[in-house]
Amino acid sequence: MKRLHKESFKVGRNKVIQLMEALNLKVEQRVAFEVTSKQDPSHAVADNLVNMDFNPKGMNQVWVGDITYLKTAQG
Repeated sequence: MKRLHKESFKVGRNKVIQLMEALNLKVEQRVAFEVTSKQDPSHAVADNLVNMDFNPKGMNQVWVGDITYLKTAQG
């Protein structure tokens, strides 16, 4: 619907629903959150160097990242 508004089409939610039904279009919603990690006690755990102090005193003292969203061969 946002795309239609951006291209100057004035349509509402009900009109979009009608058009989608007429064209036999279905919406497939994505899953909001899916657990993909399984903890393995045999794996080593990295030391907690930040220790919940997220206000470093200077630049380049603390870097963080999250790679849990990357897909791997194991899932």
